[in-house]
Amino acid sequence: TAELNQYVTNWNEISERKRKQRNWTCEACSVNLSDLRGSLHCHHISGVVTDNTDENLMVLCAICHSEQPFHNRMGVPEEVKREINLLRIEQNLKTS
Repeated sequence: TAELNQYVTNWNEISERKRKQRNWTCEACSVNLSDLRGSLHCHHISGVVTDNTDENLMVLCAICHSEQPFHNRMGVPEEVKREINLLRIEQNLKTS
């Protein structure tokens, strides 16, 4: 249980399980971040952080996560962007 807009106490476990289910791969750009797990996030589609149903959770790399509605203030350090884009290149994926 959690108050509105406060993550549940076991959020880290929920996030880890969801990212593992998706094989550490971004659902938007398909980059596999199994070697850079901290740059793979679990996003609440509806924006309600207390709704942890499978339908409301999406696994995204930090870059794709920052491009979601209302996430424009979410800063992604240049080093992280560079690392993700290098993996995208190695995996023959589109870079940003």
